[in-house]
Amino acid sequence: MLAGYESLGSCIDSDDRESKMQDAINNNRFALLCIDEINRANVSAVFGDLISLIEPSKRLGTEHEMIVYLPYSKEKFGVPRNLKIVGTMNTADRSIQLLDTALRRRFKFKELLPDYGAIKYERAGKLLKEINARIRCLLDKDHQIGHSYFIGVENDLDIFNVLLKCVIPLLEEYFYDDVNKIRQILKDNDKKDSEYNFYIEDSEAQEALKSMPDYFDDDKKIYMLNPKLSDANDEQKAAGFVNHILWHPK
Repeated sequence: MLAGYESLGSCIDSDDRESKMQDAINNNRFALLCIDEINRANVSAVFGDLISLIEPSKRLGTEHEMIVYLPYSKEKFGVPRNLKIVGTMNTADRSIQLLDTALRRRFKFKELLPDYGAIKYERAGKLLKEINARIRCLLDKDHQIGHSYFIGVENDLDIFNVLLKCVIPLLEEYFYDDVNKIRQILKDNDKKDSEYNFYIEDSEAQEALKSMPDYFDDDKKIYMLNPKLSDANDEQKAAGFVNHILWHPK
């Protein structure tokens, strides 16, 4: 039902494809194809002839329309003008760098940044905004954390659980083997003796380091997640960790 109320096949066989397509567009009869994580597939294998057919100038009803025969069914096939294709991708994903150039040329790109307005709990939105500012500073804008983690958050305990189970593991992936950058994002570096630090010095590992005579990095600091994190199971304790990250908690 792509061209007006007709099937694609009947539209292809029609001599007035151009008027049928234009009528469908004028009457807002569109079909939508959404392809999630479009950058992860083998583009040439998935799209095949569609790489050419999806071009606006080669759609059905255009001056340079293309109609092909499908390799298995031998039926005629073309892409109608009133088909909209939306592909999604995560720009933090390294595979974006390998996105097929031919595919890039056929799509318009729109950046979707974190929507802080979608977060109902004000302190959650404020905290995420501050964390993302620090991520942009230490990494780049493409690695900002999206708002979806915090949409259902209703209190500080919810924020804390999201931080512990979602945000910190993600930061550890972003800054692999560089805990100091994670500490800067969580503001642990501002409060060395704070009981609300997310990371604390690993004293046992530091002592073990001293017993290694062939290791010369005496200034190295080794950190571990604060064991007190597992005790923050009420609103008051959770609020302490949330306030720790915020520049202006109130």
